[in-house]
Amino acid sequence: MLLKGQYLIIQPLNLKVMDQIVLKRLLSTGDYPCVSILMPTHRTAPENQKDAIRLKKLCREAEDRLIAEFPKKDVEPILENLKTLVDGIDTSLNLEGQALFISKSIAEKIDLPFKVLERVVINHSFAIRDIIMGINRSPHYFTLVLSANKARLFESNRDQLTEVFTNGFPMISDLPLYEFNPTDLSREKEKKLKDFFNRVDKAYHDMDKSGSMMLTLVGVQKNIGYFREVTNRRNQIIAWLEGNYDDKSAHEIGKHIWPLVKEHIDHIRHNVLKELNNAVGAHKYVSGLNEVWRMADEGRMRLLIVEEGFRQMALLNNDNSLVIAEGTPFQSRGYLNDVVDDVAEKVIETGGRVVFVDDGSLKEHQRIAAVLRY
Repeated sequence: MLLKGQYLIIQPLNLKVMDQIVLKRLLSTGDYPCVSILMPTHRTAPENQKDAIRLKKLCREAEDRLIAEFPKKDVEPILENLKTLVDGIDTSLNLEGQALFISKSIAEKIDLPFKVLERVVINHSFAIRDIIMGINRSPHYFTLVLSANKARLFESNRDQLTEVFTNGFPMISDLPLYEFNPTDLSREKEKKLKDFFNRVDKAYHDMDKSGSMMLTLVGVQKNIGYFREVTNRRNQIIAWLEGNYDDKSAHEIGKHIWPLVKEHIDHIRHNVLKELNNAVGAHKYVSGLNEVWRMADEGRMRLLIVEEGFRQMALLNNDNSLVIAEGTPFQSRGYLNDVVDDVAEKVIETGGRVVFVDDGSLKEHQRIAAVLRY
């Protein structure tokens, strides 16, 4: 069941808590050059063994480009960080994608539950656009499966659910095992059940201290109702699935919960485009890459909306204006490999939101538009 009319925008940092901290570090670094290595990966053998070979090839490409363009003393710390990072990677833990970010002071790896475009980017900032876009396209959310005797927690991406076995999950109640019957529940058992769900809520709170994650609930109607009574995260609940799924697999639960989440996401994107139309009428918007770039630089953007497939290389002039460039991206202090990535970073840094929409949605706005604060 979906909460109709609820407007919860997908925040760009909706990765697990550890990766939220990493992503903020990547956004705030002042290092140059910054190396980003992105590649699709595989969860199972033998494909994930080939991932290691592919990663080594991409690392060699990064090394060759660094050595060719920068003084040796400037890139030695970066190459050392890269080697240390890669040596510690266990391909058996791969998900759908992988992003490596390396500079003089940073060496971070983020495993992604969605595919990314394979490439090596060496620039003045890290290439985080794929992560932002992937989260918007395939949002990361939690799923709680509630029963009177047990609560299971899953990290979820699209219809792919992975059960959490930390922080006390799965949690077992102290109620005697019995078949849940809403018409035969004493007040004492009702109180114990609410107390159990309150403990579940607190444990979930520890998993998502930021309060930014979307949450879905699965269980019989009474259990969902009790949990909603005791939780402090009611506004995070975007959908719930009624029924007894106590012993169902992650695959089975994901197959049923994902359509509800997708409906919520489609609702969000509809509202975002409606918000843009209202801003057009109020003359509080800009569109086109040059105008969007200028407003982002001034910190005036409340909401950036971009078509998913839109990428653009450009030359950055001394006056901070853009000259659109064509051809194969290359590395130079004067060139931005993807202006959209840089705009998204600026918007996030100044407290704005970033939403990617389907290609063709912004045809009248040159594929990129923004709602302004003033």
